[in-house]
Amino acid sequence: MEEICIQLYTDPETKRRIELRATKYDVAIAEYCLTVIQRQLEEDELLETYRVDIPGTSRLDERFFSSLQALQEKIKVRRGGQPIDIDRIMSEMRDERENEIHGLR
Repeated sequence: MEEICIQLYTDPETKRRIELRATKYDVAIAEYCLTVIQRQLEEDELLETYRVDIPGTSRLDERFFSSLQALQEKIKVRRGGQPIDIDRIMSEMRDERENEIHGLR
């Protein structure tokens, strides 16, 4: 088998992490990198073998978003066009929880 050299450029932090892992497994950096790359290639090939094609979901997305918009409109009509006051609701919930904790209710 003919060996071919591959150079990798990386940032110092990644280099440090690779060196630590190689040291942990008591192997040369090149051997560690090659092992990791080979393992990833095998995993990729396995995933491709069992790949399941999912049909395009653009119509599903369109239906979902149009039903979501319809729901937003219903809520808006029901609330008389007023947005939900999240800050007020959260404040009330905090007060209620605080009262529960302190035994005031």
